[in-house]
Amino acid sequence: MRHAEGQPGLHTLARLHGIQTSYRDVAGRRVPASDTTLAALLRSLGVPVETTADRRSAVREERLRRCEQLIEPVLVAWDGSLSPFNLWLRADEAPQVHLSLTGEDGAPLQCEDTSVHIRDSGLVECEGRRYRSLLVHVDTVLPNGYHRLLCEAGARSAHAHVLSAPSHVYRPPGTPQRQWGVFLPLYALRTAADWGAGSYADLERLVEWTAHQGGSLVGTLPLLPCFHGGAGEVSPYLPVTRLLWNEFFADIESAPNLAECTEALQLLQSRQVAQAREQLRRLSFVDYAGVWELKRTMLAALARHAWSGGSRLKDGLDAFLRTHDVVRDYAAFRGAAERQARPWREWQSPASGGDLSPDYVDAEVRRFYEYAQWIAHLQMSSAAPRTTDSRTGLYLDLPLGVHPDGYDAWRYQHSFVPETSCGAPPDVLFTTGQDWGSPPPHPEAIRHRGYDYFRAVVDHHMSSAAALRIDHVMGLHHIFCIPAGRTSAEGTYLRYHADEMYAVLSIESHRHRVSIVGEDLGTVPQEVRRAMRRHRLNRMFVLHYELEGMTGEHRLRVPQNCLAALNTHDMPPFASMWRGLDICQQADLGILARDDIDDAVRKRQQLKQSLLSLLPRSQRREPADVLDVLRCTLRWLGAQRACFVLLNLEDLWLETRQPNVPGVGAAYPSWRHRAARSMEELQDSAEVHALLDVVRRARRDHNEDPGGES
Repeated sequence: MRHAEGQPGLHTLARLHGIQTSYRDVAGRRVPASDTTLAALLRSLGVPVETTADRRSAVREERLRRCEQLIEPVLVAWDGSLSPFNLWLRADEAPQVHLSLTGEDGAPLQCEDTSVHIRDSGLVECEGRRYRSLLVHVDTVLPNGYHRLLCEAGARSAHAHVLSAPSHVYRPPGTPQRQWGVFLPLYALRTAADWGAGSYADLERLVEWTAHQGGSLVGTLPLLPCFHGGAGEVSPYLPVTRLLWNEFFADIESAPNLAECTEALQLLQSRQVAQAREQLRRLSFVDYAGVWELKRTMLAALARHAWSGGSRLKDGLDAFLRTHDVVRDYAAFRGAAERQARPWREWQSPASGGDLSPDYVDAEVRRFYEYAQWIAHLQMSSAAPRTTDSRTGLYLDLPLGVHPDGYDAWRYQHSFVPETSCGAPPDVLFTTGQDWGSPPPHPEAIRHRGYDYFRAVVDHHMSSAAALRIDHVMGLHHIFCIPAGRTSAEGTYLRYHADEMYAVLSIESHRHRVSIVGEDLGTVPQEVRRAMRRHRLNRMFVLHYELEGMTGEHRLRVPQNCLAALNTHDMPPFASMWRGLDICQQADLGILARDDIDDAVRKRQQLKQSLLSLLPRSQRREPADVLDVLRCTLRWLGAQRACFVLLNLEDLWLETRQPNVPGVGAAYPSWRHRAARSMEELQDSAEVHALLDVVRRARRDHNEDPGGES
């Protein structure tokens, strides 16, 4: 049934700009987008829609723009072969075209053997104007990378960004090994000498310990800067920037100039700092503001010393900044943000547009962040060895979004859609939908910039990762967008050129030799899974999700090209799931209606029976004890053919607290729980070692016998 269009031309205009006029909900029902939503999203994209005349004019202008642009702004060359592409000439222009290619180093690509074939496809009419369509074939093999194609036709010229990418993302050569690793949020990592949260030095210790256990990966949540001061945003999925590492995790006692900085040493040895550290360390929750205030006091003293003429490290700091322009710019932004004490949209022009004068920036704050970023960079590099002989690496998490008041939204503001936020439509769990607060990328602006921001973000993460998780991988295809002032149920999807972003991922993954995992949980269109298979991204297999879909004689199969886990950070730990504690919690938080508790308990019993049906009776006791079931489940998961198995360390001591409960805001302390066991207790725990050994043996046995259970 076709949805009636109340405002003439609105649906046509929406489709021209990649806005879906309807979508399928979790039950497969078609949900039409309201005219109010479509109009709001079009306005955010810079399209005038106020009157019928505006809309008709905008349709005409968009159609003409596509013909007048001569060539698409981005072309993809899979495995070096540029796909045939169209050129559009005006009817009165001579069909004489000159093409020249430039490599990403700025040098012309050798084109002596290049054969260009142009076929005239005839004349077409667009909005009363006539254009000649030319189909161009370029017979050459391009090197992998980011190139530019200049097209000259008479007096007109245009260029296209050429993404020359392997058709498949990177995978380690040779026979696929069944690897395993551990997961723990870095903020939760506890040690005998921490400052109230984990640090990069603690992460390095966890990597070394995991390597000693035979694990290949250490997974954690995003490690990106956030607004941690005061009542700042603590979610790691709403960072200030996706281009740098979080100063919050800096390890003060590993700072290279601590030993020579008298002020910092005196602070470190003071009773006041010792008491503050002890109070923060004893908390069961991370006090982000308290930890940051304490660390900032120390880092500020170290920064003043590093910038002083007497420091032997100033040359190293200067050299770091010369090769990291983004750090200088980011630090200036933080200096301006703290001086102005209001969001960047409220700054005076030209600062609000990205042009900062020195008098707009607190110079001391700028120097502080330059130093803090240097420390974060040094310590992250130490925690994430990328040498060829390193056995264990980091499994990092690339979030979908950024904080709307943050650096990325300011510096790359033309690459984001204003007055709009990403989210999710209503579903069974979140009946009113979700609003994540992050501005979505502008689908055309990012193309005209050659995906410069996306490329930089991916490059930054892969420089320290052995494997990279792409949060909400569906966002490469389309993102659910909610206009400002509207509810989550009033959004619709905005489409992107997915093949171009897959090309960027492929180029960067091969350059850095990083495996990619796409987070494809929940309701995901088949086109997304097909693209993931085509480009060989690993999927996610989360046992809790998969068990919910088990019925009757259905046999649960774990795909080979996946990362498998019992749960995620948005789900209850294994012990909570098995005991049904999460059901009580959902009822207390208002996620689950009291009348639905009995049904939820019944479904949970079915899920538990489905799990038990996977586990050989000879390996478990009756009645089923949670620790025994966990042990058998880990053995079953480790024996599967998945490329990676990731263990939540907190499951190993039967933790019941959930790291994050989405959609409830301050009603639950998400992203704050500290681990119940310290790093030292992990190292000494026979129980933890026994469970790790179950997985280690299962993975090893099936590496030695690739023909085993699949």
